[in-house]
Amino acid sequence: MRTRDNRFSLSRLSIQKRLPLLICALLLSVITIYGLANYYSLKKATLAIASVRLSSLTDQISSMLGQSTQFLIKTGNATAAQNTLIACLKSNGKDFSKETLGALNKLHRDSTWRSTTLIDTSLTPVLGTGDPKATAKIDLRDVLKYSHIGPGSTRIGRISQVNGTMYYPIITSVTEGTQTIGYIITWIALRTTQQAVTQLSKLVGTGAGFYIVNADGSLWTNMMKPVPGLPISIGQGGKVMEYTNADGGRMMASTKNIAGSDWVVAVEFPEEIILTGVTTFVRWITIIGLVLTAIGIFAAWIMSRNITK
Repeated sequence: MRTRDNRFSLSRLSIQKRLPLLICALLLSVITIYGLANYYSLKKATLAIASVRLSSLTDQISSMLGQSTQFLIKTGNATAAQNTLIACLKSNGKDFSKETLGALNKLHRDSTWRSTTLIDTSLTPVLGTGDPKATAKIDLRDVLKYSHIGPGSTRIGRISQVNGTMYYPIITSVTEGTQTIGYIITWIALRTTQQAVTQLSKLVGTGAGFYIVNADGSLWTNMMKPVPGLPISIGQGGKVMEYTNADGGRMMASTKNIAGSDWVVAVEFPEEIILTGVTTFVRWITIIGLVLTAIGIFAAWIMSRNITK
Protein backbone atom coordinates (compact mmCIF):
# COMPACT_ATOMS: atom_id res chain seq x y z
CA MET A 1 0.00 0.00 0.00
CA ARG A 2 1.13 3.54 -0.74
CA THR A 3 1.37 5.58 2.45
CA ARG A 4 0.00 9.11 2.37
CA ASP A 5 2.67 11.82 2.81
CA ASN A 6 1.17 14.48 5.05
CA ARG A 7 4.25 16.66 5.12
CA PHE A 8 3.90 20.25 3.95
CA SER A 9 5.06 20.79 0.37
CA LEU A 10 5.00 24.15 -1.42
CA SER A 11 4.59 22.42 -4.80
CA ARG A 12 1.24 21.03 -3.69
CA LEU A 13 -0.20 24.50 -3.11
CA SER A 14 -2.07 26.32 -5.82
CA ILE A 15 -0.69 29.42 -7.52
CA GLN A 16 -3.31 31.47 -5.67
CA LYS A 17 -1.71 30.45 -2.36
CA ARG A 18 1.93 30.28 -3.46
CA LEU A 19 2.14 33.89 -4.68
CA PRO A 20 1.05 35.50 -1.36
CA LEU A 21 3.49 33.27 0.53
CA LEU A 22 6.31 34.27 -1.82
CA ILE A 23 5.50 37.98 -1.44
CA CYS A 24 5.29 37.55 2.36
CA ALA A 25 8.70 35.84 2.48
CA LEU A 26 10.29 38.56 0.34
CA LEU A 27 8.80 41.37 2.41
CA LEU A 28 9.88 39.78 5.70
CA SER A 29 13.41 39.20 4.38
CA VAL A 30 13.82 42.77 3.16
CA ILE A 31 12.32 44.32 6.30
CA THR A 32 14.39 42.08 8.61
CA ILE A 33 17.68 42.79 6.81
CA TYR A 34 16.91 46.52 6.61
CA GLY A 35 15.88 46.68 10.27
CA LEU A 36 18.93 44.77 11.55
CA ALA A 37 21.35 46.81 9.41
CA ASN A 38 19.86 50.08 10.63
CA TYR A 39 19.71 48.89 14.24
CA TYR A 40 23.39 47.97 14.43
CA SER A 41 24.43 51.13 12.55
CA LEU A 42 22.37 53.34 14.85
CA LYS A 43 23.55 51.47 17.94
CA LYS A 44 27.20 51.91 16.98
CA ALA A 45 26.73 55.61 16.20
CA THR A 46 24.72 56.24 19.40
CA LEU A 47 27.31 54.54 21.61
CA ALA A 48 30.09 56.50 19.91
CA ILE A 49 28.29 59.79 20.59
CA ALA A 50 27.59 58.70 24.18
CA SER A 51 31.28 57.86 24.68
CA VAL A 52 32.31 61.36 23.59
CA ARG A 53 29.66 62.95 25.82
CA LEU A 54 30.63 60.76 28.79
CA SER A 55 34.31 61.60 28.42
CA SER A 56 33.53 65.31 28.05
CA LEU A 57 31.23 65.28 31.08
CA THR A 58 33.86 63.54 33.20
CA ASP A 59 36.41 66.18 32.17
CA GLN A 60 33.98 68.99 33.08
CA ILE A 61 33.23 67.58 36.54
CA SER A 62 36.93 66.96 37.18
CA SER A 63 37.72 70.53 36.13
CA MET A 64 34.92 71.91 38.32
CA LEU A 65 36.19 70.02 41.38
CA GLY A 66 39.75 70.92 40.45
CA GLN A 67 38.87 74.62 40.71
CA SER A 68 37.75 74.06 44.30
CA THR A 69 40.96 72.22 45.14
CA GLN A 70 43.02 75.02 43.59
CA PHE A 71 41.38 77.51 45.96
CA LEU A 72 42.25 75.28 48.92
CA ILE A 73 45.80 74.90 47.65
CA LYS A 74 46.31 78.66 47.31
CA THR A 75 44.87 79.25 50.78
CA GLY A 76 47.06 76.58 52.34
CA ASN A 77 50.23 77.82 50.64
CA ALA A 78 49.53 81.41 51.69
CA THR A 79 49.05 80.35 55.32
CA ALA A 80 52.22 78.23 55.38
CA ALA A 81 54.25 81.11 53.97
CA GLN A 82 53.54 83.42 56.94
CA ASN A 83 56.71 84.31 58.82
CA THR A 84 54.96 84.18 62.20
CA LEU A 85 53.82 80.61 61.55
CA ILE A 86 57.32 79.55 60.50
CA ALA A 87 58.78 81.16 63.61
CA CYS A 88 56.16 79.46 65.79
CA LEU A 89 56.98 76.08 64.29
CA LYS A 90 60.73 76.55 64.74
CA SER A 91 60.23 77.59 68.39
CA ASN A 92 57.99 74.60 69.04
CA GLY A 93 54.99 76.86 69.67
CA LYS A 94 56.66 79.31 72.03
CA ASP A 95 56.80 82.29 69.67
CA PHE A 96 53.86 83.92 67.86
CA SER A 97 51.43 81.24 69.09
CA LYS A 98 48.49 83.69 69.18
CA GLU A 99 49.11 84.87 65.61
CA THR A 100 49.55 81.30 64.41
CA LEU A 101 46.33 80.14 66.06
CA GLY A 102 44.51 83.00 64.36
CA ALA A 103 45.91 81.93 60.99
CA LEU A 104 44.92 78.29 61.60
CA ASN A 105 41.41 79.32 62.67
CA LYS A 106 40.93 81.26 59.44
CA LEU A 107 41.30 78.00 57.54
CA HIS A 108 38.02 76.72 59.02
CA ARG A 109 35.24 77.52 56.55
CA ASP A 110 32.25 75.74 58.08
CA SER A 111 31.21 72.96 60.47
CA THR A 112 32.67 70.26 58.22
CA TRP A 113 36.20 71.55 58.99
CA ARG A 114 37.01 69.52 62.08
CA SER A 115 40.60 70.32 63.03
CA THR A 116 43.80 71.96 61.87
CA THR A 117 47.17 71.00 63.33
CA LEU A 118 50.65 72.37 62.86
CA ILE A 119 53.20 69.56 63.18
CA ASP A 120 56.96 69.26 62.75
CA THR A 121 58.72 66.76 60.50
CA SER A 122 58.67 64.13 63.24
CA LEU A 123 54.84 64.47 63.20
CA THR A 124 54.79 65.94 66.71
CA PRO A 125 51.90 68.44 67.16
CA VAL A 126 53.09 71.98 67.81
CA LEU A 127 49.82 73.92 67.74
CA GLY A 128 46.26 73.06 66.82
CA THR A 129 42.66 74.17 66.67
CA GLY A 130 39.37 72.31 66.49
CA ASP A 131 38.74 68.73 67.63
CA PRO A 132 41.38 66.28 66.35
CA LYS A 133 39.93 63.28 68.25
CA ALA A 134 37.73 62.14 65.35
CA THR A 135 40.73 61.57 63.08
CA ALA A 136 43.26 60.54 65.74
CA LYS A 137 43.22 56.91 64.54
CA ILE A 138 44.38 57.81 61.04
CA ASP A 139 48.11 57.15 60.50
CA LEU A 140 49.69 60.45 59.45
CA ARG A 141 52.84 58.72 58.22
CA ASP A 142 50.79 56.74 55.75
CA VAL A 143 48.90 59.89 54.68
CA LEU A 144 52.09 61.88 54.05
CA LYS A 145 53.89 59.00 52.39
CA TYR A 146 51.12 58.42 49.87
CA SER A 147 50.50 62.08 49.01
CA HIS A 148 54.17 62.86 48.28
CA ILE A 149 54.05 66.41 49.62
CA GLY A 150 56.99 68.41 48.30
CA PRO A 151 58.39 71.67 49.66
CA GLY A 152 56.01 74.62 49.42
CA SER A 153 53.05 72.59 48.20
CA THR A 154 49.52 71.67 49.23
CA ARG A 155 47.56 68.55 48.34
CA ILE A 156 44.15 67.05 49.05
CA GLY A 157 44.76 63.61 50.56
CA ARG A 158 42.90 60.32 50.39
CA ILE A 159 39.47 59.90 51.93
CA SER A 160 39.37 57.82 55.11
CA GLN A 161 36.41 56.39 57.00
CA VAL A 162 36.34 56.62 60.79
CA ASN A 163 33.31 55.43 62.78
CA GLY A 164 30.98 55.75 59.80
CA THR A 165 32.14 59.26 58.82
CA MET A 166 34.38 60.06 55.86
CA TYR A 167 37.25 62.53 56.30
CA TYR A 168 39.90 63.90 53.98
CA PRO A 169 43.02 65.97 54.77
CA ILE A 170 44.37 69.14 53.27
CA ILE A 171 48.13 68.79 53.67
CA THR A 172 50.44 71.80 53.32
CA SER A 173 54.19 71.66 53.74
CA VAL A 174 55.83 74.48 55.72
CA THR A 175 59.22 75.31 54.28
CA GLU A 176 62.15 77.53 55.09
CA GLY A 177 64.11 78.13 51.95
CA THR A 178 63.94 74.80 50.15
CA GLN A 179 63.72 72.63 53.26
CA THR A 180 60.48 71.27 54.68
CA ILE A 181 60.31 71.95 58.44
CA GLY A 182 56.73 70.88 59.13
CA TYR A 183 53.17 70.49 57.91
CA ILE A 184 49.71 71.98 58.32
CA ILE A 185 47.07 69.25 58.25
CA THR A 186 43.40 70.16 58.16
CA TRP A 187 40.78 67.42 58.43
CA ILE A 188 37.40 67.94 56.76
CA ALA A 189 34.31 65.73 56.98
CA LEU A 190 33.08 64.71 53.54
CA ARG A 191 29.40 65.44 53.84
CA THR A 192 26.72 66.52 51.41
CA THR A 193 22.91 66.54 51.18
CA GLN A 194 20.57 64.40 49.13
CA GLN A 195 19.39 67.56 47.37
CA ALA A 196 22.92 68.36 46.23
CA VAL A 197 23.42 64.79 45.00
CA THR A 198 20.08 64.95 43.13
CA GLN A 199 21.03 68.22 41.45
CA LEU A 200 24.36 66.79 40.39
CA SER A 201 22.63 63.65 39.08
CA LYS A 202 20.39 65.86 36.92
CA LEU A 203 23.50 67.53 35.55
CA VAL A 204 25.11 64.18 34.80
CA GLY A 205 21.95 62.63 33.33
CA THR A 206 19.07 60.29 34.11
CA GLY A 207 20.20 56.94 35.47
CA ALA A 208 23.85 57.99 35.60
CA GLY A 209 26.15 57.40 38.57
CA PHE A 210 28.70 59.84 39.98
CA TYR A 211 31.50 58.81 42.34
CA ILE A 212 34.60 60.18 44.06
CA VAL A 213 37.35 57.57 44.37
CA ASN A 214 40.70 57.45 46.10
CA ALA A 215 43.39 57.27 43.43
CA ASP A 216 44.52 53.90 44.80
CA GLY A 217 40.94 52.56 44.68
CA SER A 218 40.81 52.09 48.46
CA LEU A 219 37.48 53.88 48.88
CA TRP A 220 34.55 54.73 46.59
CA THR A 221 31.83 57.15 47.63
CA ASN A 222 28.74 58.77 46.13
CA MET A 223 29.47 61.81 48.35
CA MET A 224 27.02 60.55 50.97
CA LYS A 225 28.43 57.18 51.98
CA PRO A 226 31.03 54.61 50.88
CA VAL A 227 29.80 52.39 48.04
CA PRO A 228 31.13 49.25 46.31
CA GLY A 229 33.65 50.02 43.58
CA LEU A 230 32.95 49.58 39.88
CA PRO A 231 34.74 46.78 37.98
CA ILE A 232 36.85 49.24 35.98
CA SER A 233 40.44 50.47 35.94
CA ILE A 234 40.56 53.96 37.44
CA GLY A 235 44.09 54.44 36.16
CA GLN A 236 42.90 54.88 32.57
CA GLY A 237 41.81 58.49 32.83
CA GLY A 238 39.64 59.73 29.95
CA LYS A 239 39.13 56.26 28.46
CA VAL A 240 35.53 55.04 28.21
CA MET A 241 35.15 51.51 29.57
CA GLU A 242 32.25 49.05 29.29
CA TYR A 243 31.22 46.46 31.85
CA THR A 244 28.24 44.52 33.21
CA ASN A 245 26.87 45.54 36.61
CA ALA A 246 25.52 43.27 39.35
CA ASP A 247 22.02 43.35 37.81
CA GLY A 248 23.31 42.22 34.43
CA GLY A 249 22.95 45.61 32.77
CA ARG A 250 25.54 46.91 30.35
CA MET A 251 27.24 50.09 31.55
CA MET A 252 29.69 52.69 30.22
CA ALA A 253 32.08 54.50 32.57
CA SER A 254 34.85 57.08 32.44
CA THR A 255 37.33 58.36 35.04
CA LYS A 256 39.49 61.45 35.43
CA ASN A 257 42.02 62.55 38.04
CA ILE A 258 41.18 65.68 40.02
CA ALA A 259 44.09 68.12 39.90
CA GLY A 260 45.89 68.74 43.18
CA SER A 261 44.33 65.76 44.93
CA ASP A 262 44.58 62.02 45.48
CA TRP A 263 41.06 61.69 44.09
CA VAL A 264 39.52 60.41 40.87
CA VAL A 265 36.05 61.26 39.60
CA ALA A 266 34.10 58.40 37.98
CA VAL A 267 30.88 58.72 35.94
CA GLU A 268 28.82 55.82 34.61
CA PHE A 269 25.89 55.61 32.15
CA PRO A 270 23.54 52.64 31.57
CA GLU A 271 23.54 51.57 27.93
CA GLU A 272 19.83 50.80 28.20
CA ILE A 273 19.01 54.49 28.63
CA ILE A 274 21.55 55.54 26.02
CA LEU A 275 19.93 53.20 23.48
CA THR A 276 16.35 54.24 24.27
CA GLY A 277 16.04 56.03 20.93
CA VAL A 278 17.43 53.04 19.05
CA THR A 279 15.01 50.70 20.84
CA THR A 280 12.10 52.97 19.89
CA PHE A 281 13.29 52.92 16.28
CA VAL A 282 13.38 49.12 16.23
CA ARG A 283 9.90 48.98 17.75
CA TRP A 284 8.50 51.23 15.03
CA ILE A 285 10.35 49.32 12.29
CA THR A 286 8.77 46.10 13.60
CA ILE A 287 5.27 47.61 13.64
CA ILE A 288 5.67 49.13 10.16
CA GLY A 289 7.10 45.85 8.89
CA LEU A 290 4.11 43.87 10.16
CA VAL A 291 1.70 46.36 8.62
CA LEU A 292 3.51 46.27 5.26
CA THR A 293 3.61 42.48 5.38
CA ALA A 294 -0.13 42.30 6.02
CA ILE A 295 -0.83 44.73 3.16
CA GLY A 296 1.53 42.81 0.87
CA ILE A 297 -0.15 39.48 1.63
CA PHE A 298 -3.59 40.94 0.97
CA ALA A 299 -2.47 42.59 -2.29
CA ALA A 300 -0.72 39.40 -3.42
CA TRP A 301 -3.81 37.34 -2.64
CA ILE A 302 -6.00 39.67 -4.75
CA MET A 303 -3.46 39.59 -7.59
CA SER A 304 -3.05 35.81 -7.51
CA ARG A 305 -6.80 35.33 -7.48
CA ASN A 306 -7.14 37.50 -10.62
CA ILE A 307 -4.30 35.59 -12.30
CA THR A 308 -5.82 32.20 -11.59
CA LYS A 309 -9.17 33.40 -12.88
